[in-house]
Amino acid sequence: MDSEIGRCLADTLNPDLNHSSGSVLRKYVREHWSPYFGSFKGSAPPTEIKDAVRNAIFQCLSDPQSKIRSMAANVLSLIANCDWPDNYPSLLNDLLTLLSSVSPHSVHGAMQVFTEFAKDDLTEDQLLPVLQHLLPVLLNILGDHQHHSPITRARSVSVFRQCLQALYMVKEQHPQAIKDAIVGILPEWIEAFKVLLMQDLNFELSESDRWDALLVRVQIFKTLDVINIAFDRSLKFHATSFLDISLHHLQVLLPSFAKYNIYSTDIAPTSSEDEIITIPRLATPIIDYISSLSRRSAAKIWFDSTNLIPLTCAIFQWIQMTGEDEELWTNNPNAFLAQEDDESQEYSVRVAGLDLLSNLLERFPTDATRALEAATTKLIDSSNIARQYGTSDWWRALEAVLAALGGVSSSVLEVLEDEESSTRMKSIDIEGLLLNVVPPVLALSGNGRGFVFASQYAKRLTPGLASQYLEAALQALESTVAGIPVKVSAVKAIRNEEIASFCSQVEESVVVNVAPQIIRGLGPFLATTTEDTLALVLETTSVVVEIGEGEWLDPDLALLLSQVALDIWTRNIKDPILLSVLEDLFTDLASSRTPGVYQAVVTQCLPILCNALAQPNLDQPFITTSAIDLISALAQGAQRGALGDGFFAALAPHLFARLRDRQDNELLENAIVLLTLVIRKDASQILSWTDDQGQSGLVNILSLVGRVLAPSENDTGGLVVGDLIIHLLRNAGDSVLPVLPDLIKAVVNRMTTAKTLTLSQSLITPLTYLIYSHRDSVLGVLSSFTVTDTKPVKTGLEVFLSAWMENSEGLQGLWSQRISDLAICSILSSNRTDLFNIPVKGDVIITPETANVIMTRSKTKNAPHEYRSITFAVKAFKQLLQDLGMDEDCGLDVKNADAQSDDGVRLSVPFQKVPEFDWNLNYLQDSQWADSDEDGEKLIQGLKKDEYAYLSEILGGKSGFDDDEDGPSGGLDDEDLKEDPVYTMDIKAYLRNFISQFAQQPELRPMIDQLNAQEILIVKRIVEGTH
Repeated sequence: MDSEIGRCLADTLNPDLNHSSGSVLRKYVREHWSPYFGSFKGSAPPTEIKDAVRNAIFQCLSDPQSKIRSMAANVLSLIANCDWPDNYPSLLNDLLTLLSSVSPHSVHGAMQVFTEFAKDDLTEDQLLPVLQHLLPVLLNILGDHQHHSPITRARSVSVFRQCLQALYMVKEQHPQAIKDAIVGILPEWIEAFKVLLMQDLNFELSESDRWDALLVRVQIFKTLDVINIAFDRSLKFHATSFLDISLHHLQVLLPSFAKYNIYSTDIAPTSSEDEIITIPRLATPIIDYISSLSRRSAAKIWFDSTNLIPLTCAIFQWIQMTGEDEELWTNNPNAFLAQEDDESQEYSVRVAGLDLLSNLLERFPTDATRALEAATTKLIDSSNIARQYGTSDWWRALEAVLAALGGVSSSVLEVLEDEESSTRMKSIDIEGLLLNVVPPVLALSGNGRGFVFASQYAKRLTPGLASQYLEAALQALESTVAGIPVKVSAVKAIRNEEIASFCSQVEESVVVNVAPQIIRGLGPFLATTTEDTLALVLETTSVVVEIGEGEWLDPDLALLLSQVALDIWTRNIKDPILLSVLEDLFTDLASSRTPGVYQAVVTQCLPILCNALAQPNLDQPFITTSAIDLISALAQGAQRGALGDGFFAALAPHLFARLRDRQDNELLENAIVLLTLVIRKDASQILSWTDDQGQSGLVNILSLVGRVLAPSENDTGGLVVGDLIIHLLRNAGDSVLPVLPDLIKAVVNRMTTAKTLTLSQSLITPLTYLIYSHRDSVLGVLSSFTVTDTKPVKTGLEVFLSAWMENSEGLQGLWSQRISDLAICSILSSNRTDLFNIPVKGDVIITPETANVIMTRSKTKNAPHEYRSITFAVKAFKQLLQDLGMDEDCGLDVKNADAQSDDGVRLSVPFQKVPEFDWNLNYLQDSQWADSDEDGEKLIQGLKKDEYAYLSEILGGKSGFDDDEDGPSGGLDDEDLKEDPVYTMDIKAYLRNFISQFAQQPELRPMIDQLNAQEILIVKRIVEGTH
């Protein structure tokens, strides 16, 4: 054992072996050092061996090689995990001694151990005592520039920042102790930072060969940002001073940034060690710090026009395109697009600058916008002067202006709209830029930024000016001299999804006339681009095809686009993003209203896709699934009843063959989606097709449904099977009737194993539709069988009613919600009063163990929720009241029980007339349950209208019955369902009419005690005709 350890330690001193030996040593410590480690094996070494190992590793902290010091620090902190302080009491003093030495290697090694310590190893009780000894030493190192190099001093600030982050992590557990520690620690460090930052920056920049001193400033600004986030009160009286210092730094650093990064006229100095130092590396934390301070009220006074204008001017210059950017974007369009994408761009000084501008506009919208105008004017003037003098880089300042304004276009547009609505003077002249500044540069071969900028502000374009920009974009696409960024910018401008695009601001007839020209201009890109650029070009192509419902598209061009799209698919068959975009394009092509286009696209694509489907592709399953997706896209675009002869016959044999020979959840789900689309578009093709065994398409589909509904299957395929069943029932109802009992039984049995709300809805909605359309027959079937998987054994009806009521509040999709409420009305209006008393799950019972407690999964497992038992009739009626009560204004006249809705659906409900029930309950005082606030504003569920709308949007659940495009997403809201009378009926009037009549029935009287006050109030007002 001794020799093994000795050899390992000796190897760590060999630079060729130190990495692998370090790994071996870490493995040895974890497995053989102490039972403290979870991977410990065998017995621990004797104390004298441990002492020898610790001493040897400690010596490595002073090694001249940085890698060896890092390895030693890592292993020593690992050992300290279990040994310090009990079995290694000298460690802290040894490290402090090492830290106080004059050797930069020793100081660095000790710092690395302390960094690891502060991260992971110190408990709350240990942290403060260690910092009391450590931080004064670090502060001495920072201030001792005679004995310590700038790199060592920078490391002391880095360790200090790590200590602050460790203190912040335990701030909530020990607020007073941390507060006292911060009060004693930070003032001295903050003053030290201020002194160091106020030293001559120009002198440090003038160092021709080394920029080590800049590393200290980098670490200080990063640490100031941490202090501002974690302990902001400590900077309360220093915020404006540090903002002045920060702005001064940005202004002083600009000439060096221009020299070494923008124009790349010289090679920048480096550091004396492995540390990387560049001007952007210093500028970025400065900008981040200013951005962080802009959110603090203590710094608000600084952000006035006196400072905002020079700050904005500086930021505009910092986000200029560098020489490296120019070279990369010229040769790589994907890199250019990534830089333009907020989600994928790498963090850089340009990104930091745009973030700061965005924050300033959020905090100080008017003043920041005026500062943008001032900075824009200044830089455009300097750009024009440079151009007049023949400076080749004149365009960089203009590009930065357009990039900056474009990057914050959403905020600027909001400011402009607010100013216009209040008739205030505009704080920035965007129209002037669009009219006078941008057009002259669009024709230049190197400036594509103008296209992107103009598309970001397309809302400010007049139709005539938008047409000019669109024409310029087309010329750029067709140009033989324009560079890649220009062409990509033109494509992006035609289709800018963030705010608007040229196409959205131009008369549709104008775009229709140039649509073929746009497609021809995009053609070369479709054949040569990849990744993000190809996705953008495909998206743009799809947007153009959609214009005018594709009536401008002719069969020949559609055929050409189909061929190109198939070629892209075969080249990028593993790319899910491109596949999604291709699906949209296939659907748009197939949706064209031009005669012959759909037939041309299907004739070209379907045989190739079916051929891919015909191959087993067991080792490449993505070929099969992607082919199914593209066939689905074609079916999605087809008009109802116009799927085309032989569409299903061409794909069915191969589709069912793949479903038989592969157990693949994705394949199963995609196949169900495709079959659902075929049923929606032309169910007759399924009913008329037979396989080589003589089985019809319907039998094959029902067999697939049975497989998905098998209790042994997971939830994946079941998530979409409900849609399939619904559309089967709606489009092939009579053909399904012979197997309807078996289908109902399979659906109910699957309910007992459903684990997700989505699957439960997928199973519940078909049965609620059947109850609405064939109530008595379906209730009879549900009552005729038992479900043996339940304890105790229940009838199918009991299982269904229980699952329905448990999930009714979470139903997604307007059609699903309405069909559920209509089915409830149908049952409550039936003579099946035996159903009323079937028990279902009610509200959660709040126990002392669960009251005022956030129930995590583990807590719920140990103390499962308990629920009250409630009858079906009560829960169902409560659901109707809840759905109706969600709407702010339900005031319609319900006196005419035989009124009709606008679409002709009768609102009468088949109740017998009974004596009226007195709803004027003496104990119910309207004032006690008033549904308005102190100002008289009506409340919805106790919330004001805007509050309720916001909460509904956040939660994404039911938000009333209004039929609009912004309603709840999810569920069965397909286009053909939106034409269903259930979807278009006046459901609010129907429910009021139903409740008004049901309230007079004797069945409701026993329910009164189980309704809450709000529910009683709703019923009372409906009966009185005031709801």
